[in-house]
Amino acid sequence: QKIGDFYAAFMDEAAIEALSVLANLDPLDAADIHFRLASALHRTKQLGEAKRQVILSLEQAPRYRDAHALLLKIVREQSGKSSEFNDDSPVESVDSNDSDSIGSDELDSKKELP
Repeated sequence: QKIGDFYAAFMDEAAIEALSVLANLDPLDAADIHFRLASALHRTKQLGEAKRQVILSLEQAPRYRDAHALLLKIVREQSGKSSEFNDDSPVESVDSNDSDSIGSDELDSKKELP
């Protein structure tokens, strides 16, 4: 179990480094890159930077549902508050590879609030 935790932490650090570089390259889907970076930062308990990245994601896509959920989770963790809505389930992200198999309207509905 500890080896798995170590490996996961190593992979998160590698993802943070790669996504940070990618975010600075003016990516096509900046909202998704910032969200993925925020998710990796959140998993490594870097809450301040995770919050900044998820806000950057929401600046690009204000109705991005997964980003709103992650922001709420981060704010709750920073304030030390829990609520009846906090179910400890991971925030699911929309896989950008799915865009090939579904229409853009369907992709937008997965990413955005109604």
